[in-house]
Amino acid sequence: MHKKHTTTMSFALEKKVFFSVGTLLLLSILMYTFLVMQSIAYVIQREEVVFNIHTLNEKVSHLEKEYLQKSQLVTEKRAGEFGLYASSQKTFIERGAYTLGTISR
Repeated sequence: MHKKHTTTMSFALEKKVFFSVGTLLLLSILMYTFLVMQSIAYVIQREEVVFNIHTLNEKVSHLEKEYLQKSQLVTEKRAGEFGLYASSQKTFIERGAYTLGTISR
């Protein structure tokens, strides 16, 4: 009868070890799957970001080209047509040195 009790305890211990190892294996597989899926998602997201960067660079390039073309049209003669003129009185302000109340005209 003593032998049966030892065998039962041995099976109970083996059962606990088997369950623990199985649980750890299952958790390892799930964690591996999760990490692989995350890395794939990050690669896809990175490709989208790189595509967006290229698209924005193209837009910026186009806008810079437009700006340079239009800046050629800005001349002193053209400004005069709109009633703008060069100011004879110039006031220079240093950052933090003056406030609006201390500037004299």
